[in-house]
This record gives sequence, C-alpha cells and structure tokens, in this order.
Amino acid sequence: FVRHFLERLYHRKLFWYNFSDGLWYWDVEEIRTSCEATFNVATHLATEIAQLNSHERQLLELASCIGSQFTSSRISALWSCYLKHTSSPMDLDAGTILADLCHMRYLSHPKIIRKINAIFSSAPPPAAPDDGMFRKLIHGELPKTTFDPSDPSSSSNEEWEYRFAHDFVFHTIYQAIPAPKSADYHLLIGKYLLDLTGDNTPVEHH
Repeated sequence: FVRHFLERLYHRKLFWYNFSDGLWYWDVEEIRTSCEATFNVATHLATEIAQLNSHERQLLELASCIGSQFTSSRISALWSCYLKHTSSPMDLDAGTILADLCHMRYLSHPKIIRKINAIFSSAPPPAAPDDGMFRKLIHGELPKTTFDPSDPSSSSNEEWEYRFAHDFVFHTIYQAIPAPKSADYHLLIGKYLLDLTGDNTPVEHH
C-alpha cells in the first residue's frame, strides 16, 4: 500500500526530491485535500493482478488455493498437473514464473529477503537520483537473477518455501477467483494429494 501510495503522490508532484539539498519533501495539506488521500488499495491491487499475464495470474490463483505459503516442489508439481489439465504448453516453467512474481513483490522467500538486504547493505549510495530512481526505490527493482530459484549457488534438490508477500495479497487473489474456477483448482489439488497417499478408495458421501 505504502509503495503504491507514494508512487501516485510522486507522479502528482505532491512528493518530490530536491536535488539542491538532497532531501525529500511533501505537501501535507495538499495530500489531505486531494483524492489521493482516499486511495483504495484493494481496488488498485485487483487492477494490478488483472493486468498480469494469464500464466502469472493462474499460478497465483493456484498457489492461493494451497494456502498463504507453499513449497517449491508442491507448486511445481501442481503447476505441471494444471498445464496437463488445461492442455497448456508444458514448457511454462513454474520456477521462472515464481521468480517474476517474487520480483513483482506478490510472493516472497526468506532467502530472497536475505539477498536483497545483502545487496542494499553493500551497494554505495547514488550521487544524485534521476527521474527513474524513485520508481526503483519504491518498487525495489533488482536484477531478476536475484530471485532465480535455479541459482547455481543453491542445491538442485533444495526445497524452497514461498509465501504471499502479505495476507492482504493472498486474500485478494483468492477471493477474486470465480467459484467454478476455484472448484477446479481445489479438485486438482485434492486429486494430487490423494495420489500422494496412494489411497484410491472412493470417498463415500452422506
């Protein structure tokens, strides 16, 4: 919320950087009286999610049906099942999509956070920000390789645990899934878990 709010203020010139003294300034009264003060984060987030490409959105939806956190092996296996179920190209790698979603701050990972902190703590401060610096600052833009789950420094057999960046993101994505599609996701997950147990006994409904 803070990131998007600051970005909107910046573009409306209600929050700006003064190059002469190297400080940020803002107009409190103007912000309070502007429509930006009623900025609706839920509406904005829903709009952003709708603008994702179909596979990014589908993987987020599938992940939200698992829960607020999930392992790399589980989401990868379920994603493969989903691609087969929808007759989608099987070369849509879950790891690559997860990396992009982490880069866009929909998902997070403890190792990713440690890498980000290491990069920022070791990077020298810029002499003076350009117009694109603010966007990089509030978006936390880093090279996508920073988030690559297939990083050679990690074991290929290492389990990664992802989580939604915030509970609000998790709930917004899950609640936006149409009921029939949500049922399909949950059925897919249920069949996958049933296969894992090796128990093919029919479930009796009462």
